[in-house]
Amino acid sequence: MDKEILKSVLSSVKEEDVIDVNFVGEFRNLDGEYKVVKVSRGKGKGGSLVLDLLNVALGNRLSTLTMPNGKVHFLGTPVSEYILNITAAGKLYGVQTESELPRAFARTKEEGDALRDILKPLVGRATQTRLTIKSSKAPEFNGTWIVTSAKLNAGRHGQVSLQMVDANDPTRTRELWSYRHGAVIDEIEELVTTAV
Repeated sequence: MDKEILKSVLSSVKEEDVIDVNFVGEFRNLDGEYKVVKVSRGKGKGGSLVLDLLNVALGNRLSTLTMPNGKVHFLGTPVSEYILNITAAGKLYGVQTESELPRAFARTKEEGDALRDILKPLVGRATQTRLTIKSSKAPEFNGTWIVTSAKLNAGRHGQVSLQMVDANDPTRTRELWSYRHGAVIDEIEELVTTAV
């Protein structure tokens, strides 16, 4: 689930609310109806939002997810990619099926840092920017894009994220994240910068 969407959902739920949560992959067995016991914010600027839930049918608590490698993460924004959707106050947030989720790619700090360094000058720019992107691993990024917003995000990696619209097809949009997509972008070139 998109981390920003999850953040806004977790910011709006309150203790005692009942929500439906569906997970992906190996965590699908946790799908169900849960009562919100507590929503907490982690330390630091833009801290994580985490949940403590009570399964309505089974009565067991859920506040962490244990990864296949044995690492334990708090339930909430730190594990957003494992949450398929949440239904709160009758509204579905997220996607219906796993095939609708954005693909996850292998990540390395070095490639993420390199892409962040390329994208960082776009943050706060008042002029329109066009980028040509080439990617053999993620062909959905291939093409010429107009950057509609560039943001430096809080968090461990300080990712730069871009909202982009296809220069030739305004119905086609993409999000590009420095750390999330650093390993799949082969080439990125700034074309023309024109005054808005």
